[in-house]
Amino acid sequence: VHKSKGLEFKIVFLIAATDSAFPGRRRGEVKIPKELLKEPKSFTQATHEAEMRRLFYVACTRAKEELYISYPLEVTATGRPIKRSRFIDELADAIDLPLIRAEVSASSQINVGALAAARAAEAVFLKTARGNDSYINDIEDESYADIVAKELADYFNFKKSRALISATDKAAVLKKFDDIIGRLINSPYSQVVKAEQFTAVILNKASESLAESGEAASKPVSYLDFLPVNEAGGMTLSVSDIILYQKCPLAFKFKYIYQIPMVPSPEADFGIFIHNVLQRFHSAYPRSEATLEKLLSIYDKGVKVRRLGRTTAEKQLIDKGRHALQLYLPDFLAAEGEPVFFEREFNWRIKNHRIRGRVDRADKLGDGTYELIDYKSGKSWQPKQIREDLQLSIYSLAVRQSWEIEPTLLSYYFLMENKKMPALRTPEELEVAQALVLSACEDILTEKFAPKVDFINCQYCDCRVLCPATEV
Repeated sequence: VHKSKGLEFKIVFLIAATDSAFPGRRRGEVKIPKELLKEPKSFTQATHEAEMRRLFYVACTRAKEELYISYPLEVTATGRPIKRSRFIDELADAIDLPLIRAEVSASSQINVGALAAARAAEAVFLKTARGNDSYINDIEDESYADIVAKELADYFNFKKSRALISATDKAAVLKKFDDIIGRLINSPYSQVVKAEQFTAVILNKASESLAESGEAASKPVSYLDFLPVNEAGGMTLSVSDIILYQKCPLAFKFKYIYQIPMVPSPEADFGIFIHNVLQRFHSAYPRSEATLEKLLSIYDKGVKVRRLGRTTAEKQLIDKGRHALQLYLPDFLAAEGEPVFFEREFNWRIKNHRIRGRVDRADKLGDGTYELIDYKSGKSWQPKQIREDLQLSIYSLAVRQSWEIEPTLLSYYFLMENKKMPALRTPEELEVAQALVLSACEDILTEKFAPKVDFINCQYCDCRVLCPATEV
């Protein structure tokens, strides 16, 4: 409601206008120094109610032609009836407002607990399952009811997938959730929802088991058909796949088997853009022809093509990116080694497995050996994180075989801070890294996908709404 100030709409729906929301209870004592106030003010419940009455007025006056105020009649979990907002009564008395009880058919009623659960997941969906732009585009030609129905159905599909992971009676789970989704959505969305990519795999597997016998729960489901298994019977993975599995096997399962889209943060997306700018610059100009004007020209064109700068956050990122490139180029021109490879791919064979990746930059040193450099667009790491990170260790092992060169230096280049930090690796540490890669590949083949609980990683994981570990 606060964000609607100054806006107007032809029709406005003010939903959930209960007394617990308007006015609700004041949230504790607000202490403001008296010298900051024009006149003394007592923050009491009466003061809070007056503030909320003004907010309710703002909501109501956003409507140009029609205003619909609604509130639920169901009793709460405590058994107490839900009271409508006292402001509705005040408004009804003032303008003779008609109060109409809406009759809802039994077939269209939705479980109150399910709605509450869906509301709890709302923030997650808006940030992960749908990007802001695509979400806005999606809803332009849809009614509000359609939008709510789709979001609820998405939520129950997530819940259905999670329930099927550990369910013993998959037939019962499918029946229960399909019944809920069927009551949530009518044609055409009912068919679309069942075909959503992130549930298609598990639903197909469950259906196949049910078709083969009436005892789906007794048959374990294998996911090998949905994993990147090569002709030699091993895994074909990227370096980022290995790192994701090391971080959390269950997150790897969600990505590859359920194919749940992972939405990058604006900062991560901008980091990819910076990588692309450098790739295009270095592929177009050798070091002898590289100038800041040419680099910033590619950068500015990329900003326009991607239509960046529409928000304050994007404008700040653009300024930081430009400043970072201005610092990067002089260091690049003065580098002791000769840059010879940019964004070069490798394909590492380790037993029957294949690990593919791409090195951002490789400089040939004076002694004929090489320095591998990986660009990072985020904040610089602590020494412990650099020491434990697996990425450059894999690069070092891979290029020895794939490129037949000898890397003696490994470095992370944090572009936004113009800081290059060495990542020294002993032969023993490289052996440990190789063993970790082999172990990850074998564990994936044997379908070991237990969640790895970590406070920081779990907090920012795209799959946290699905993960059973978050319910512990």
